[in-house]
Amino acid sequence: MKTFALTLAAMAVFSADVTRAALITPTSQSRTVSISATSTYFDDTPLGCTESDTAFDASPAFAPFNSSVSANALCSFPALANASQTSIVLDDRIIGVGAVDTRGHSSVYREGLPSASSSVSVGFQISETVDYSFQGQLTTESALHLLGAGGVIQLAGPNEQDVFFLSIDPLTESSATKSLVAKGTLFPGEYVLQVNAAGLVPGAGGVLDVAGETSRASFDFDFSVIPEPTSGLLLAFGLPLLVAMRRTWSVHSGGDRS
Repeated sequence: MKTFALTLAAMAVFSADVTRAALITPTSQSRTVSISATSTYFDDTPLGCTESDTAFDASPAFAPFNSSVSANALCSFPALANASQTSIVLDDRIIGVGAVDTRGHSSVYREGLPSASSSVSVGFQISETVDYSFQGQLTTESALHLLGAGGVIQLAGPNEQDVFFLSIDPLTESSATKSLVAKGTLFPGEYVLQVNAAGLVPGAGGVLDVAGETSRASFDFDFSVIPEPTSGLLLAFGLPLLVAMRRTWSVHSGGDRS
């Protein structure tokens, strides 16, 4: 009986870490799609007009989020905007795909100005040291030289230090595709994962003719964490040790296995 009790106690110590709580404990989140479109005819005559359309959607709490919104304004030059996102937050993984598409036109007398954004921001707590893996990509496409489309991928850790960072700057990069693959270790603390894609067609201020421009941006990412392999090692080497301990105890106790 003593040997059996000793075996159970040792197994409890070695295997206590096998059943774990969530590796990621979400503390905050904002996952949104947002668009706007404005069409204007600059004229004091009856031809003058302004029309606006907007749309917004946000994830309720930490539930899976799947949304697509559209806006258009047509009284002058057309302004069209679309934004979509599918994302999910699990206890060991955060996954997301998002895209935006804007089309507009600007001239001396008329403007059609769209903008769109798809954004993921998830704050979470890590309570024990874990390994992480991240794969992500940003893509932008814009006929504009400035302010067309951009995107950001960022994981900030304790003291707001970047664990990894990737961006496409709409001020300097009109069209680009960038990928990020990262692996490493996260220590206990608070973290924030942010991913964003945005696009717009800017106004020309009634000075330039910016005809039929489009701006597109998208992201996709997969972030996951796994515990460090200490528990598995303890269990793998612990069970043979328990057998040896039982045999040793049995020999010293004169073979009593009751």
